Amino acid sequence: MKQPIVNQLPVLIPGLDFDAYINEPGYMHSSMIKNFVPGHGSISAYELSDIRPDSSGFKPGTLGHTAVLEFNELHDRYICMPKVDARTKQGKEMKRMAQDQATQEGKELIDQDEFSRALRWRENILNDPYAKKLMANGLTAQNELSGFWKHPGGVDACLRLDRHLPEPKIIIDAKFMASGSPESFRRDIFKYRYDIQAAWYIDGMKEITGEDYDFMFLVCEKNWPWNVQLYRIEDLWIEKAREDIKKAIEKYHLWCNCTTDEQRGKLRSYHEGVLTITLRRETDELI
Repeated sequence: MKQPIVNQLPVLIPGLDFDAYINEPGYMHSSMIKNFVPGHGSISAYELSDIRPDSSGFKPGTLGHTAVLEFNELHDRYICMPKVDARTKQGKEMKRMAQDQATQEGKELIDQDEFSRALRWRENILNDPYAKKLMANGLTAQNELSGFWKHPGGVDACLRLDRHLPEPKIIIDAKFMASGSPESFRRDIFKYRYDIQAAWYIDGMKEITGEDYDFMFLVCEKNWPWNVQLYRIEDLWIEKAREDIKKAIEKYHLWCNCTTDEQRGKLRSYHEGVLTITLRRETDELI
């Protein structure tokens, strides 16, 4: 049986391996909470999370985080394969040899284009005057900082900060997106409920440290024109997210107390019964 890493709450743990963080038994992170948000989340996704197939769609974010936040570990985690013509016998053999090497060394194989893009992401972020200040090595910042606490709603909670600045008190979360424009990112906030993540992290750090933190998204475009933009979600939106988190935890407790499949089945739906879709704009939900 896996021995727990966390022995007391609340606590911040620097340098904790991601797999150890995500597999710490009994703790809920913001992505799990989203599954229980009425009208948005899918409890079925939560129930099936252990058998969810791996997706290469997560690679850009993981590679980007390493290039931007843990650059010294880039070559420890990835092997870059030179450009080859995979249609030829020689090219296929070179690709096979590179994959075998990556497997033996416990690394991930990426191609030259992926590697070049990752370096471009890092370069663009460090060339942005505002992002550069927050990413400067001279700051007393911590990357990949894990936190655990007892949520007032009655669940053990956890968070993992991409970058933590203790002074000024700022949390940075890096996102690698197809488009970083304000309108596009606003849609992504609704789609992926990044407001839930922001509220969860702000309140979590308040519970752990007793301090008020500012939360910013550092958005980097994955391809041309490679723009970089810092975003902050307005307070009204964060308050709405807190209400949704409260409802989500209440729904989670209901799900935990279900004794029959029929009871769980009712909770799995986004809404009970038939839901009429309206033409109401997204902004109307915040009024």
